[in-house]
Amino acid sequence: MNKALPQEMKEEIGSYIRRMPSLSTTMSKVLEICKNPLASANDLNRVISLDPVLTGKVLKLINSAYYAPGEPITSLTRAIIILGLNTIKNLALSSAIVGTMRGQGASSSGLMNDFWLHSLSTGVITRLLAAYRGVPSQEREEYFVAGFLHDLGKIPLLSLYPDRYRELLRDFREPDQGARHRQEEEIFGVGHCQIGTLIAGKWHLGPQITRALRDHHLNPTGPDNGDTYAFLVGQADGIAHALHRQQAPSAPPTVIDDHVRRAGIDPAAIPALADLVTRELEKAKIFLELN
Repeated sequence: MNKALPQEMKEEIGSYIRRMPSLSTTMSKVLEICKNPLASANDLNRVISLDPVLTGKVLKLINSAYYAPGEPITSLTRAIIILGLNTIKNLALSSAIVGTMRGQGASSSGLMNDFWLHSLSTGVITRLLAAYRGVPSQEREEYFVAGFLHDLGKIPLLSLYPDRYRELLRDFREPDQGARHRQEEEIFGVGHCQIGTLIAGKWHLGPQITRALRDHHLNPTGPDNGDTYAFLVGQADGIAHALHRQQAPSAPPTVIDDHVRRAGIDPAAIPALADLVTRELEKAKIFLELN
C-alpha cells in the first residue's frame, strides 16, 4: 500500500493528469464545430466521417435501445439531422472519454466497474430530473453527459491509490457525499472535484460540464441559487448513492425524498421515477459497451 503523504500524492496526481492523452483530433474538431452557432450537419459529418471508429460508435449508439429510432439509420448525416449537433457532440464526447479513461490503468476492476455504473446511474437520473423539471427534450442530453462525467476526477485516485480509496469507501458511513469529498482532500491532498476541474480544462469540456464536475457537492439550496447543471447533478448523485445503499437494511429511506424535493419535484413521483431509472439505465448501458 502506498504510504505517501498528502502533498506527495497531490503532486503525483498532477503528474498523472499531465500524462493523460489529449482527446483525439477528431473530437477536438467536433467540439470546435459545435461551438459555432452557424455550423451545419454537413460540417459535423465531414469531420466525423473521416474517423471510421467514431462513425461506427455513433451509428451503433443511435440505433440502440437508448434512442430506439424505429428503423435502422445508416447515414451519419441523417443521424446528425435527426438528433441535432449538440446531441451528436455529447454522444461522441461520452464515448471518447470512456475509451480514453478506460485505458488509464486502474488496477482494481471491481472499483472501476462500480465507478462506471454509478456514473451511468447519475447521468440517467440527472436526465430524468431535467425532464421532470420541464427541460426541453433537445437539451436533456447535456444533463445526461454532465451527470455521466461528474466523477471523472476519481479516476486518478482509483488508478493510483486503489487500496486507500477502497479503505475510504469501507470506512465511510455518512450519507453526505460532500463529507467524502472533504475526506479525499485530507487523505490525498486534493478531492475529486478539483481533479475533475483540471481534467475538464485539459480536454476543453466546456463551462457546463466543468461546473458540474467542480460544483456538484456544493449543495446550493435550489437551482436558482447556483448552476442548474451542477445542482441537478448533485441531487442525482445523492439519489444514485441512496438507491445503491437501499440494497442494505440500514439505508435511510428519506434520503431519496430529500434529494427529489430539493430538485423541485413532488416526492409522490418517486415510484414512477425509480421505475424509469431502472429501465433507462438498462438502455443506457450501451455507453459502456461501446469501448
